[in-house]
Amino acid sequence: MGVDLQMWAVGDFSDDDIARLNERVGQIGGRIARKQSGATGIEWLSLTRYWGPGYERGPWPDIYAVWMLLSATGRPVYYTDDLSTEQYAEPFTRQDADRFWEHWAGDRGDAYQRHVTASNELRHAH
Repeated sequence: MGVDLQMWAVGDFSDDDIARLNERVGQIGGRIARKQSGATGIEWLSLTRYWGPGYERGPWPDIYAVWMLLSATGRPVYYTDDLSTEQYAEPFTRQDADRFWEHWAGDRGDAYQRHVTASNELRHAH
């Protein structure tokens, strides 16, 4: 079990908008659908793990690509983990993305993966 992501954009989207976004998102995984609850908009439905400083699990470059696609619509985009509630979420901004990229490229950007690899190596060394 792990923490999955939530990503959605608020606003009115036509069926054509959703179809165009799905063409692009399909190359990454998951799909875009109308939100079933909360504010009017669309959401990225996927089984992708959340990635953020302190929880470096999901594929940040892919997550960022979907965020860019949704951001290009000019509507507010939200990115958070599935433990958070929509009512308290803030839009995920360019500054947030820049901060995440700095962490991803830094010494701790793959902290979780390095920990798992080191644990597996220790386990198999015995």
